[in-house]
Amino acid sequence: MLQYAVVFDFYLRVKVVLVLTSFPSCEVQVLLSNGAYRHLNLPDLRGLFAIREMWLFFIFVVGILATGHPITLPQLDGFGLHLAFWASSLSLYIVLFAHYSKTAFNLWRYFFSGPMPLIVLSAPLVLVVTYVSAVGIVLLFEPGQDRFNAITWQMNLRNVLIAHGFETLALLSMPAAKQSEKNEKTMGAHVVLAGQRIALAEIRFVKVTKHHLEVHLTDNTLKLRERMSAFMDQVVPSDGIQTHRSYWAAVLSVEALEGASLHLHSGTVIPVARGRLGAVRIWIEQVANKKAQ
Repeated sequence: MLQYAVVFDFYLRVKVVLVLTSFPSCEVQVLLSNGAYRHLNLPDLRGLFAIREMWLFFIFVVGILATGHPITLPQLDGFGLHLAFWASSLSLYIVLFAHYSKTAFNLWRYFFSGPMPLIVLSAPLVLVVTYVSAVGIVLLFEPGQDRFNAITWQMNLRNVLIAHGFETLALLSMPAAKQSEKNEKTMGAHVVLAGQRIALAEIRFVKVTKHHLEVHLTDNTLKLRERMSAFMDQVVPSDGIQTHRSYWAAVLSVEALEGASLHLHSGTVIPVARGRLGAVRIWIEQVANKKAQ
């Protein structure tokens, strides 16, 4: 019972870290091992850690991993040290993930135009946090051990694969949860921005200008002090597409995609981010074209 109490206490402490950690604004497009891709705003990633089933599954697996094995964790002796290793690694991972991902994805986009493989994105961070955790625990609790050999290549490989499995599972389960949440918010076919209720059918496209949103309607334009993320939380893919971190277009306004530009029926041309071109093409084929028929 004491072991489960320690795990539960660890869970609560990590939840506090999540609440206090503010993630930077950034968009990341990742390619999963099964060939699927996800295009996410980093603030939305907090929702991954709020999924109850994910935490229950994680606690179960960590409990098993914490039992240890002389081959996979030769330096750490006992359940408590194994649990401390995984708790420390997870805490560092959560605190650093958003800031690290922003930097890593921007570097990837400098050299490549497609989505970044998830394992390429997360592996360096996993290697760093697990090594730091292992060295720290050896220094604190096993000072007689060789801290520079606290982790082996077999352990590195295991840690990367375990983390990749959790990340893939989380990203595959996230869309369904967010889709359900967004469907509830859009049942009335409207959005609420800066306290104003706006019919989705009236919106043609949305543009970010400094600290405001320009909401272009059928007959006029509203300039509201609001964030794009607040708008995106209230719409689903069948409503429209975010072509750029600063632009969103309504599905019935889209005419055609030409190069890196999306042409609207009104004659307006909005940019498409290089990293989003693939997603926009697929969305036009699967959503926009069917909606227009």
